[in-house]
Amino acid sequence: MARIVVMGAGLGGVACAYEMKKKLGSAHEVTLVGTSAFFEFTPSNPWIMVGWRTAPQTRVDLAKPLADKDIAWVPKMVSAIDAAAASLTLADGSKLAYDRS
Repeated sequence: MARIVVMGAGLGGVACAYEMKKKLGSAHEVTLVGTSAFFEFTPSNPWIMVGWRTAPQTRVDLAKPLADKDIAWVPKMVSAIDAAAASLTLADGSKLAYDRS
């Protein structure tokens, strides 16, 4: 079993995590790391600015959709990458090991 970590929970990171899990299946662990508990659809920012939407209307809480696809979710900022040790240090000091990133 490989432990794969995708850093960044924007458009690219979320899509990458979904695609990796789809291709690899349950035999491998995919973890998505992002700085916010929400996916914020940035192209909607002009709608917020002109009052067509509110910020909460353009956000998706990532926990449930990721859990539904068996993707681990870590809503914390990465403060350091130790490539030699295949480990990330998160903002709270915790470590996250990986086989592939």
